[in-house]
Amino acid sequence: MRHMFSMVIEGRHGCTAIARDLNSRGIEFSGKRWTHSEVFNILTNPKYMGCNVWHRSSQRLHGKRIHEKPDQWIRKPLAFAPIIDQHSFDYVQTALPRNADFLWSDKEILSRLRRLLKAKGRLTETLIKKARGMPSTNTLHNHFGSYRQMYEMVGYHLPAEDMFKSEQLERTMGLRRRLVVQIKEMFPNNATVTHLPNHSRSILRLDDHVMVSILLCRTKRRNGGRLHWVVEPNHAEREYITLVCKLNRSHDRICSYYLFPRMNGITSHRSFKNDPWLAGGIRLKDLSEFPTALKTIREIRLCGFDELTSLPPS
Repeated sequence: MRHMFSMVIEGRHGCTAIARDLNSRGIEFSGKRWTHSEVFNILTNPKYMGCNVWHRSSQRLHGKRIHEKPDQWIRKPLAFAPIIDQHSFDYVQTALPRNADFLWSDKEILSRLRRLLKAKGRLTETLIKKARGMPSTNTLHNHFGSYRQMYEMVGYHLPAEDMFKSEQLERTMGLRRRLVVQIKEMFPNNATVTHLPNHSRSILRLDDHVMVSILLCRTKRRNGGRLHWVVEPNHAEREYITLVCKLNRSHDRICSYYLFPRMNGITSHRSFKNDPWLAGGIRLKDLSEFPTALKTIREIRLCGFDELTSLPPS
């Protein structure tokens, strides 16, 4: 907890940045990954300076919950042993960026996008992610549905090439969502869908502790050379069991599935036809084989192996 407060005091980091830092270091929140809202709740809760507080919110019968102003709270100072002094807590309340992701309004987001567009002359997902003080990509999708709709609302029209890429991206994202739902239906009693902070991509959690990353691999042809698939696992997901899905050229259908114990050591890989690297995973004839393959992969991980080719001969 002290580390979270110090990140604000020393570097004026926001809730999303702090959650990302905690998750990258393997620190969990009640057995789960941190989100911006959980960080925000801790950094603004007076109990961490030893003060117990009541009446932070109120709600009439069947009415909407109302967040009360601090001067309306009921306080009991020194009710607990503090982990941070009052001066530091008060400073954090002043320094903390107040736009926790769940507090953003459409008007605020669009205003920041217009400023970014004016400064850069264009908008891309990468520019938005790198811009200081912007909400998470998950928040953007929750508010506007797609980047194209969001761009239109600030008067930005994608160039023809970027429009094609944007349409491909949206088709791929839709394919990913359908795939996650399909796999979840195979485990109706022990599968949940979760997300990494500041990411809209879905990750499956099985039995409350087994994480499965879904990796869609697009086709590419560099400088007129051989067609290949681009394998680029998310850095934060490389330790997870990974379902590698090779897409067709239009990126709207999955051609083949491979299940890997993990993606250790893989930053970017070009996978050509008959790639020997794929022998490190289990090829699925179709998605119906996923439960059986997952059982095998979990046994491999319990034995401490990173891939099938690491197994000793029987």
